[in-house]
Formats: sequence, structure tokens, C-alpha cells
Amino acid sequence: MLADWQLALRDEDCKLFRLSTTDWDETASECATTDTTEFSAINEQVPPKLDNKNANLLLPPNTLNHLQALAYNSLNKQLDNLLASEITCTGDGNTDGVVDFNDISQLGYWANITGSKSSWYDFNLDGFTNEADLPYITQAPFPRSCSLPLIFKDSFET
Repeated sequence: MLADWQLALRDEDCKLFRLSTTDWDETASECATTDTTEFSAINEQVPPKLDNKNANLLLPPNTLNHLQALAYNSLNKQLDNLLASEITCTGDGNTDGVVDFNDISQLGYWANITGSKSSWYDFNLDGFTNEADLPYITQAPFPRSCSLPLIFKDSFET
């Protein structure tokens, strides 16, 4: 399963990572979205240690020390500001900021390659990538550009 989106920020010592996944819940017969947050210490020794579930300082038995808590709060605020700046662009499955014929082409590609199972182009979240998702791309105006925000350093100050 691939993430719907993922984003990470880091400072000198720590990294905050968020992701969201959507998967079909057979019990509920609908798509369910799960949001995950991970926070880990940066380790750039040679060879560097890769992040894994055990490195997540937010999971028991870990507790954040004072410096880690400050870093977590700072990175969390910065990430919240970044996510709040995102502009919704329904139909832009390839996330290039434009809803156009490339998205129609990619809808067909992902429907074919996944056997019409869910993909980034499953806009109506019915568990299938198919013609029912096309209106999300072709809704007026078409083609359309989504304004992408400029991120200014001041918006990340703590």
C-alpha cells in the first residue's frame, strides 16, 4: 500500500514524519484513512542507521527528553504551517499543480496497471480507479491550474 501523502521535516538532531494512507476496510465496506506521525533522532554515523518503527520516539517505552520535546513541538508547528498552506486540487492525480489531459492519461494508466483497483486516481474513494473518477478531472473549468502557495521563511518561525 502506498501513502496518499507523506511529508518530513528535520532539524540538526531530529526528524518529524507524517503520512496518510487510505485502504479498503472490508469490515466496513468503505475506504478508511489512517494518519501516522513518527519522530526520531537523526543518526548520521557511518553507516547511518535507517529509520524504522523501533526508532519512533513517540511509541512506548520511549519518552521524550526536554530537548526532544522542544524539537518535536517546533517541527510539529512548522509542519502544521506547511500543511495548512496546501491548496486542494481535486483531479490532479500526478500533483503537478495542473488538472489536464495528462491526468486523464494517467487515470487510464493506473486503471490498467492496477486492474482498476484503488490508486492516486481513485478520487471518489470507492476502491476502484475507473470511469467514475473521470468527472473529478474533467469538471469545469478544464483544463485548470491550481495555484501553488509560496512558502515563506517567516511562516516557519516558532
